[in-house]
Parts: sequence; structure tokens; C-alpha cells
Amino acid sequence: MYWAFDKRYLGGVLNAPDRELRRMEAEQSPEERLVGLRAPVRKVTYVALATVAAMIVIAWVLYLYCSV
Repeated sequence: MYWAFDKRYLGGVLNAPDRELRRMEAEQSPEERLVGLRAPVRKVTYVALATVAAMIVIAWVLYLYCSV
């Protein structure tokens, strides 16, 4: 799952060796260099925030349920 996530949403930068990263950086345009190879992906950010919010709500509900 980690490999598929990296390949699909991040372009393989997390698993790439140093030579590959240097080659990828050399091929970037000036606009891409400002953002970097690990630019945030909007969908991934929303899913991560929703997951954290759901975990907080579930923990709060379980706390209230078990404390009563």
C-alpha cells in the first residue's frame, strides 16, 4: 500500500534512490523547483485531516461512553 501511494500520488519520490532524486530535480522547471518534489496533494491532505478528525470524535465518544 505504501509503494502504491507513493507511486500514484507522490510520483515515487519517497522510494527513489539519491541518484534518481538528483535526476528528477535536474529535470524540473523553475516553477517546479519553487514547490519541490514533495509538494502537498490536496486530496491526500483532505483525507488525512478527515481521518484525524474522525479519530478525535471516536475517542471523545468512547471516553464519554466509558466514563458514564
